[in-house]
This record gives sequence, structure tokens and C-alpha cells, in this order.
Amino acid sequence: MIIFPLQLTVQAYDTAFPSMTAQEDVYIDVIRNPNQPQFLESFYSRSVPENIALGSQVLCVNATDLDGDVLYYELTGDQGNFNQNQFARDFFFMTSGGCVFVRRNLYESTINSYTFTATARDRAYPEKFGSATVQIQIVRDQFKPIFTLQDYVVTIQENSPVNSTQPIITVTASDSDLRVSACKK
Repeated sequence: MIIFPLQLTVQAYDTAFPSMTAQEDVYIDVIRNPNQPQFLESFYSRSVPENIALGSQVLCVNATDLDGDVLYYELTGDQGNFNQNQFARDFFFMTSGGCVFVRRNLYESTINSYTFTATARDRAYPEKFGSATVQIQIVRDQFKPIFTLQDYVVTIQENSPVNSTQPIITVTASDSDLRVSACKK
């Protein structure tokens, strides 16, 4: 917010003869708020493991205001799947700094992803704001890897080359958490 102080002297004259006058100083503060807060990114995304420590910082959204106004942040749920009550059970959002921290053990959460809007407001007159989309993914580790075969057997000749680039065996495992297979030769 930018304030321009002005001082004017106002005089009033009547039409009588002799004319009488009155004078008064008027002080005017012109308040301008031409700039809205701007986020450094339009989309913030983080993935956190479900075993992340309580109190850990997940991310901070950052906005600046060219007017130099102090900003405060809020979350809104216009992204469809945002449950503000559930989010408040799992995470703590710092309105003064725009940072998200883990509030409770995420094993207990039934939500795998939060997508919401972070809004930065400048509290000036007229109030202006900017917004960014935030996504937090909770990475679950529910399944252990499973090998494709129960046993892998290979026979190697004792005179086989030592530094050969040819694979001796291919071992394959899959992990339902990753939805991809891992292959090691």
C-alpha cells in the first residue's frame, strides 16, 4: 500500500461588504494499492512418503507484493477433491508464511492426494490477492516387491570371461506400489 499525504489550505469568502473569510487546513491521505500479490510459481507440487516425521515441512508457497504489503495466506478448495477438514487433520498450514507442515501420522490418512488453491492477500485497501494451485501427494508403501519366479537358477562355466557385458541371468520383480516392474541383469 502506498500513501501519498497531501495538505491543502481552503479559504471561504462571503459576499458581504466588507468581506469576511475563514481558513482551514485539510489533510488528505491518498491510499494506493496498484499491485496484487504474485506467486513465484503458479503450480506447487510435492510428494511425501506416508512415514514422514511429524512436524516436517512439506512445502512453502511464496508470493511477493510490489507495494511492499505484508501478505497472509489461506487455502480454498475449488480444485474438486479438496476436503479442508481432512487436510486440517493431516497438515498444518501457516497463514503468516504459507508453509505446510505434517500434523499427524499419514499412515492414518485415507487421502492419497490433496489439490487446492493457495491465496495470498495483502490486507490493503482495496484488498488485492493472487493465487496458485498446490498439490500434495502421499506416497504409500503398502506392498513388498514380488519376484516373477520363486527360484532363479543359473549355471556358469568356470572359464567364462570375467569382464563380459553379457548378462548371466535376468531377475524380474514387481511392486504394486510403483505399478512398474524392476529388472536387474
